[in-house]
Amino acid sequence: MAAVPVDLPTSLRTVRDPRSGQVVECPVASCVEVSFAPTLASRWRIEAAPGHLVPLSQGDHSFVFMVFSPRAEPTPLRLVRSRVDRAGDLEVRLVHVLPRDRIGAGRTPGALVPVG
Repeated sequence: MAAVPVDLPTSLRTVRDPRSGQVVECPVASCVEVSFAPTLASRWRIEAAPGHLVPLSQGDHSFVFMVFSPRAEPTPLRLVRSRVDRAGDLEVRLVHVLPRDRIGAGRTPGALVPVG
């Protein structure tokens, strides 16, 4: 699927090639872009997105979401990489996008924090 250009809010946080389990902190009503290095033989897709992330743009290697305040405990964004010439999934990445209004005290806004 080709990416569709959209007008984005001024607050855009870009995360390139996130590790599985990585935490990304973003203000509510901002956007987060999750992107991966493009390859010819593989594509990424959204397998599960939490309710507080609304997809604005989806491509083969990049995704943009609007961040809202969740009604319940946020679940991770689940992204899956597969090859175009083979069946099955190659890799799964879980990315925890936390809206800034749900971040604990003493944390640095915008910091990337690994989840162990």
